[in-house]
Amino acid sequence: TWGLTSFLLPSGVASGPLLAHAAERYGVVMAAGMGHMKDCAVRMGHMGWVDFADVAAGLYATAASFRALGGHIGSRDYLEQALEAYERAMTDGLP
Repeated sequence: TWGLTSFLLPSGVASGPLLAHAAERYGVVMAAGMGHMKDCAVRMGHMGWVDFADVAAGLYATAASFRALGGHIGSRDYLEQALEAYERAMTDGLP
């Protein structure tokens, strides 16, 4: 299977430094948005076999890189949320 997850970054946060940090520090390679979204979006491709650990690694690298570059995340930890969603899906089935 294949897919793509994309998300907008907060205003004032450029994708380039975040993507570079995630690749250099965590070995997670993602892409910037395309066209007019290049500097304000991140694309996380997942092709072939992808399990929760791959998605969790991408989420962790994104959040950790955002914090390392001076960003603040006021919500619960994204990795924790992703793992809880995975556990619910495995226990209760997909919605």
